[in-house]
Amino acid sequence: MEDEHLDIEYVEMIYRQAKLEFPHLLRMRAEQALRWGEDDGKSLYKLLAVLGEEFGETCKAILEGVEGHPLRAGNARNEALQTAAVAVAIAEQMTKIIDKARER
Repeated sequence: MEDEHLDIEYVEMIYRQAKLEFPHLLRMRAEQALRWGEDDGKSLYKLLAVLGEEFGETCKAILEGVEGHPLRAGNARNEALQTAAVAVAIAEQMTKIIDKARER
């Protein structure tokens, strides 16, 4: 495998763009926590099913066509952020499992 050189300008551009999305991602994650309860009340299996459903909605929104359609693009972005928020919830549950195992 060849050594890949990271273009620092490209990485910085990605960082700037992602930084703009984080507040929206955190808001959606907080909304999920409020809707699902303090401990989210969801098993990893349920969260995985929700992740699949959200990912499917993201794919559908993109496949319906977003190029040149700001409203459709906004819907696809919203679905992508919801998908990411569920992924964060899964990571949170995994952290709880790891922490519990370390306590033993």
